[in-house]
Amino acid sequence: MTNETQTKKTLEILFGDDQFGDASTRYCFKNDYQSALKERVPSVQFNWTLTEGYEETIREVQTGKYNVVVSDLNYTNRGEEGYDVIAKASNVQPKPLVILCTASDSKDLRAKAVGTDYIATANEKYFHKFDGLIEILAKHFKGEAK
Repeated sequence: MTNETQTKKTLEILFGDDQFGDASTRYCFKNDYQSALKERVPSVQFNWTLTEGYEETIREVQTGKYNVVVSDLNYTNRGEEGYDVIAKASNVQPKPLVILCTASDSKDLRAKAVGTDYIATANEKYFHKFDGLIEILAKHFKGEAK
C-alpha cells in the first residue's frame, strides 16, 4: 500500500443501473468517468460495485457495507424500482448517501421529498448521469481525508 493510498478516505459505492448490462456503458464508466472523478476528488479512493438489476441492487444495499448508493429510478417496464432501493437503504445502518438517477421532473420532486440527492438528466446541464454523479460526489466529499 502506498503512502498516498494510506492518506485517502475510502468510500464503498454501490451503483445500480440496468445500463450496466451494456459493455460500452461499463467501459465508459470505468475509464472516462472514474478518471474524471479522481481528478475532481483526489483525496478520496472510490471502490465501486456495479449492479444491473434492482433485486441485485437491493441485496447489495442490505449488506450495509456501502457509504454511497446510486440507483437508477427505472430498471424495468414496471418503473420506479429505485424507490424500493431507497426504502431498503433507509433501513441500513449506518445510512448511506443515496443518489437517485431519473429523467423526469415529477420523479425529481418525489426524490427530494425523501431526502435523496438526485440526478435529472432530461432537464439539467448533464450530458449523462455520470456527469451529475461526479458533481454530487465532489460536493459531498471534496477535500475529505482519512
